[in-house]
Amino acid sequence: MGLIINKRKLALSACRLLRAHRWWGLLDRWHGLVVLNYHRIGDLAQTSLDPGVFSATTEQFEAQLRCLKSDCDVIRVADIADVLRRESKRRSVLITFDDGYRDNYELAFPILQQVGLPAVIFLTTGFLDERSVAWWDEIAWIVKRTAKPQLLFPLCWAVPIQTVPALVSDRGAVLHNLLRAAKSLTPQELRAFLETLAEVAGTGRAPRNGETAPWMTWDMVREMHRAGIDFGGHTVTHPVLAKCSVDHQREEIQQSKARIETELGSPITTFSYPIGQSWAMTDDSRRLVREAGYQWGFNFYAGYSTGASDPMDLRRVAIEPRMGLPELRATVGIPRIFAR
Repeated sequence: MGLIINKRKLALSACRLLRAHRWWGLLDRWHGLVVLNYHRIGDLAQTSLDPGVFSATTEQFEAQLRCLKSDCDVIRVADIADVLRRESKRRSVLITFDDGYRDNYELAFPILQQVGLPAVIFLTTGFLDERSVAWWDEIAWIVKRTAKPQLLFPLCWAVPIQTVPALVSDRGAVLHNLLRAAKSLTPQELRAFLETLAEVAGTGRAPRNGETAPWMTWDMVREMHRAGIDFGGHTVTHPVLAKCSVDHQREEIQQSKARIETELGSPITTFSYPIGQSWAMTDDSRRLVREAGYQWGFNFYAGYSTGASDPMDLRRVAIEPRMGLPELRATVGIPRIFAR
C-alpha cells in the first residue's frame, strides 16, 4: 500500500511540474467513461449541517469546470451508450450530483451555464416533496448544537454505536462515528436512533426549515431540465438499500422514477444508489433498478467504466474540497492510476 501511495504522489508531482497528464494521456490509450460525483457546492465552514457533503467551493467548481472543458469530452446522459460501446474509442467525462440540494440550482447551475457544460442530478424525491431533513444532516445538526459534555446512550444501542466516543469535545470524531453507525441501521432502526440521539443530546429533533432542508423545488428542477441539465433517480428517502427488504427497495426505486417523470413530463434513464458503496447495495438492488426501466445505475466507488462494465454498476469518482486541479487532471486523463 505504501508503494502505491508513493507512486501516486510522484505521479501527481510530475503532473504539477510537467503537465505530464497531457503526454501520459496520449500514451495510456484508455477508452470509456470517467464519472465525477459532486454533492453540495459552497463553503463547508459556514454550514450548520454535515460538512462532509460539500464537494467544492464556487471558486473551485468554476476552475474545475473550465479545466474539464479545456481537456475533456464532457457528455450528457444521452451519450453514455455511444461512449460505452465495446468498439468505441471515446474517452469521456460525465458530471453528476446527488440528492438535490438547493445550491445545485443557486450556485452550480449558473456556473455550468456560464462555462457551457452539462450535468446530471440524481434526486431524492421525498426530500423535495416533504422538505424533510436528511438523516446525515440531522445528525450533524444535533452534534453541533448539543451542550452535553457526553452522549450517554441506553444499553440497547451499545452494539451499533460502540465506536462512538462519549465525549463531545471532538465533535468531528463524534459526527464521523455517528454517521458510520447510522449507515449500519435499517430504516426503522434509524428512525429510533435519531429519536434517541436527539434525547440524549438534549437538542430535540431538527426543525424542518430552509436551513435544515435546503432542497430544490420542482420549479427549479423543471427550469434546469429545460436548460439542458439531466435528472435521474436516487430513491424517495435515501435509505441504505442493503438494509431494506426487497419490497421496500422496489418502492424506493420505482416511486422516485415515477415522481421525476411526472414532474418533467419525460422519461429518465439513470439511477444512483444511496451511499453507493458495494456493501450498501445487493444483487436485488441492481436487478430492481433494471426492472424499473433504468438503463444506467451508478455506484460510489472509484474507477472508470468501459464497454465491459455492468450498466447497472457504473463507477464514480468522489470530488472533495481537498482535490486540486492537478489531481483532477490526472483523474480524468490517466484513470487507470488516479480514478481509484
